[in-house]
Amino acid sequence: MKYQNLSVLIMMVICSEANRVKRLSTPEFFGQETLELAKYVVSIRSRTPVMFFGDNHYCGGGLLSPHWVLTAAHCVMAKTKIMYKPRWLLVVAGSPHRLRYVAGKTLCSPVSNLYVPKNFTMHNTYNMALIQLQEKMPTDDPRIGFLRLPSEAPRIGIYHSVLGWGRMYKGGPLSVTIYQLEVSLLDKEVCKTHFRHYSEGMMCAGKNNWTIDADPCSGDIGSPLVMGRVIVGIVAYPVGCGSTTIPSVYTNVYSGIKWIRNTAYGFSSTNKPIPFIILLMISLAHLTLKNWA
Repeated sequence: MKYQNLSVLIMMVICSEANRVKRLSTPEFFGQETLELAKYVVSIRSRTPVMFFGDNHYCGGGLLSPHWVLTAAHCVMAKTKIMYKPRWLLVVAGSPHRLRYVAGKTLCSPVSNLYVPKNFTMHNTYNMALIQLQEKMPTDDPRIGFLRLPSEAPRIGIYHSVLGWGRMYKGGPLSVTIYQLEVSLLDKEVCKTHFRHYSEGMMCAGKNNWTIDADPCSGDIGSPLVMGRVIVGIVAYPVGCGSTTIPSVYTNVYSGIKWIRNTAYGFSSTNKPIPFIILLMISLAHLTLKNWA
């Protein structure tokens, strides 16, 4: 009798979990398609695991080049907008399984520099960040790929893919395997009806039928919104997690493309950019020497 009661209790717990609102409408792991897209996505973690490999994941990001990752500003700074120290972070690539380290396949890189647009720190717009990696990601590894920047503004009503290891439902556990979520970009006026503080550089997306929850959750912030190999957006505010009526907010990559190009491609990826104050000092020294001459 005790065993029967125990089995009933287990079934009740399973059913209770199954009835929770899921962020994934169906098991959206599309086999080879998801694995192909996974090579563009990285797991952003604190430098040291709590107990085991992968339990320190907190954000996602998209690989732009062997030395650069594009993510959300919230992934590299505290709520007070104080930037994290680069040595606190670790970027992991090459594995769709968050908790599995495979020697020679799973690639881990410390971080050398972090960059956030001034517009975010001053006006809370353009929620994006660039992470410069210490270790160069290989260009000939089938598990590693690099996303292209968009050449045009995002297309409304078109389905895009979000990939990440975020929570399986609101308040639930982080996903062990990377999942793919299909969402449609909504018109700006529709987005404004949902969010009072909808500002420049934002866009929102969800499922067109609004009958299921199909949104990123905690742990997906910074993850890329892609159309093929093009990174169209960045998960910024997964407010729709657990709701069938509220979309989530993404950063429009095209709106900040000038900053991205100037920061990541305006200088050699192997060299740290010269800070403005040093450039100013060099200019002043040059003028002083010129006057002495």
